[in-house]
Formats: sequence, structure tokens, C-alpha cells
Amino acid sequence: MIVAGLIGGGTGYTTRYIEKELKLTNTPEDKVIMIVLWLIESLVRSGIIASIEKDFIDCNIPYKKHVMPLTAWISSWLVYLNR
Repeated sequence: MIVAGLIGGGTGYTTRYIEKELKLTNTPEDKVIMIVLWLIESLVRSGIIASIEKDFIDCNIPYKKHVMPLTAWISSWLVYLNR
């Protein structure tokens, strides 16, 4: 859970940072950019979690399969909303 939380926190923080740097507002164009950013964030987060799960399996490290993606997702939103 710790690893997944760190990954989610990192991707959520990065997404929020990019939004702030681009100074996105509520215009239709900016909303499209935000949607694209969140799609990319989700793909990156899922890919990293899948890679870590594979490493855990290869190294016989026990983990709960469905907890890691959920923890990363929750952590991502918590960090994003608290910035």
C-alpha cells in the first residue's frame, strides 16, 4: 500500500503541477486539456502499478492484488485535491 500510495501521490501532484503551470481555467479548451492530462495520468499510474505488481510476483513478494490500484487512485486524488 505504501508503494502504491507514493505512486498515486506522485502522479496526482504532477498533474496538478502541470495544470497550475499552464494556468488552466474553465474555458472549454482548458477542460479538454484537463481531461487529456487525467487520461495520461491514469495510464501512467496504471502502467507503473502493473510493472510493480509484476516485480512483486517475480520476487515472490506478497501483496494484495486489488488494493494497490485502489490505493494509488485514492492517493492520486487526495494529493491533487489538497494542492
